[in-house]
Amino acid sequence: HWDLDLNLEIHGDDFLIDGPREALLGLAPEFDREFACKKLVIVSPHPDDLKEASFLHRRISVDEQGWHEEIDPEYGQSLVKQQGQESAKFHRVPGHVKSVKQVSPTVSKKASTGATPFLDSKLGPKEHTHFRGGAGLAQYMSDRRGDISFATKEVLRSAAAPTGEDAEALKRIARYIKGVPRCVLDFPWLKDSSSNQTRATSVDHVVNQQNENNTNKTTPQAPSESFDSDEGNLGLNHGLGKYIDVYVDSDWAGCARTRKSTSGGVICLQ
Repeated sequence: HWDLDLNLEIHGDDFLIDGPREALLGLAPEFDREFACKKLVIVSPHPDDLKEASFLHRRISVDEQGWHEEIDPEYGQSLVKQQGQESAKFHRVPGHVKSVKQVSPTVSKKASTGATPFLDSKLGPKEHTHFRGGAGLAQYMSDRRGDISFATKEVLRSAAAPTGEDAEALKRIARYIKGVPRCVLDFPWLKDSSSNQTRATSVDHVVNQQNENNTNKTTPQAPSESFDSDEGNLGLNHGLGKYIDVYVDSDWAGCARTRKSTSGGVICLQ
């Protein structure tokens, strides 16, 4: 909603709306009247609002340090249990780049690789279904867990016809998650050096603007004026930063088997 500076995310019958607190307070009664809402909450630093809520099994919280988001750790626990790794040792690395072993023309592939028949053979229908269930859990978590995104991508490449080696790679992810059950994404408050003001990285700018010299008191303010450093921002999203830095890279045919590339990137607000 451009006039109210509200953004809406819909997943089936789940709704997530972000925007200025005053606009959310005005929208809440109308939203509750139009829909049969089981739960309707507002999360913000304001004393009257909640400091934590859940959306699609993602925990969203706010405190004096900023905003935080993490995938529900129960997904990781489910993957560990699904892969039967409850008693396994923690693995410090979730995965690695697959490589193709060099085979001499005079030596058979089986003799040169030394691989067991299980690692080279395709999984049966029952094992394949089990593999895809675990890979699906890892895929859902990888959206909010960058530490397992590459390893999960490598596993999913062979989801159509996985082998025993792919099954072992999925178990390796589960052992890593067992030792690192949580991964929290932090979005700290930005500081405006030109005005000595602490600015919100979220769009809840109505209540998050406070002077550094008065950190013990937060007074709601109307979004009538924007900071000088907010030039170029669209809408009323004060405090989202003035510059966007984008970094991208690719390993260019990094997969030794398929010669496919893995690309990645990161977007930074300053």
